[in-house]
Amino acid sequence: MWLVFLILLPLLLNTIRTPSNDFGTISALVRDWLAGKIQLYSAGSVYFNYTPWLLFIYIPLSLLPHPFGQLIFNTISVSLLIWSTWYLTKPISWLTLAISLTTIYTAMLIIQGQWDALVLASLTIGWIGVQRKNPWLLGFALVGITTKFTNVIIPTLVLLYGVRSWPIKKLLRVTIIPLITLGISFLIAGWDWPIRYSQLLKLTLTYFQQIQVTTLFSKTLYPISYRLILPPFGLVLVILLTVVTLYLLFRVIRQGVNLDTMNLALALNLVISPYITFHHVIYLAPLQASLIKKNRAWGLGLVGVAILDIILMWLGVGLIIYPIAAILILSIITIGGLRRLDPNASVGIENSS
Repeated sequence: MWLVFLILLPLLLNTIRTPSNDFGTISALVRDWLAGKIQLYSAGSVYFNYTPWLLFIYIPLSLLPHPFGQLIFNTISVSLLIWSTWYLTKPISWLTLAISLTTIYTAMLIIQGQWDALVLASLTIGWIGVQRKNPWLLGFALVGITTKFTNVIIPTLVLLYGVRSWPIKKLLRVTIIPLITLGISFLIAGWDWPIRYSQLLKLTLTYFQQIQVTTLFSKTLYPISYRLILPPFGLVLVILLTVVTLYLLFRVIRQGVNLDTMNLALALNLVISPYITFHHVIYLAPLQASLIKKNRAWGLGLVGVAILDIILMWLGVGLIIYPIAAILILSIITIGGLRRLDPNASVGIENSS
């Protein structure tokens, strides 16, 4: 794991000289909020589109000079990304881990100083909580997951499906930490913050139809959702992938909640997400590592797709291929697994013929 960290170290050190980015923007908003200059989820804080309990981490970091605050934040972020990918796929070689994490998606996560690795770590803690039947771990994980929940709603529902048979006492314990955090949030952001927050999210999705990604290669415009690609083609593609993947998800989840189910849910969530950009794709890092480990041909094929995304960026083509390729590969593998379980049964589209 430390070898992988050293491979990513140049990107971390580069954050010292990186100009203000997402982390810098949020930190400035947090400082203005602390000074009483703005209200969360108002016209002056449109870029703070997280839940209030994110402030527990951002406040101490925002009080530091930007380069050092971002360096600490990104060091924590990369450490949690490595840990999550390793834990969910162990035992795994350092080379597989390095290939899976040394991608344009990790690079953009670090350069932007974004939050998604901490959400992935929260999902991992939730997974540990479910496996160990520990309600406190799961409750703590839900607090982290809900700081930025848009791209992890489906895997969170899969996690919660895994506790459906827990005793009522354990289920009540799961809610204690989230409910305490929710109560504190009203003291932090005001009694009407959920209304202002939902209005802000709606405004963001209405106003931002494209996002400009600036890299060494180019400045490229990307649609914020697959449904916006070549209308109505993108919407039709999303609907088809959603129908097929949900069907497969319902089939496999009846056999139990496992990591393959979680990866399928994560890939589906990215494809149907109302807002996706490069750093969100790090949710699929454990899938990449798992495929290289268990299905090398598919895994290396997905590595090729990651390289293709870099080429498309270089050419100025605003399209991220990786999540779509991941969901297609997972669907093929899942269908094959279902056929092996029941060779006489039809699966997927053939089921309608």
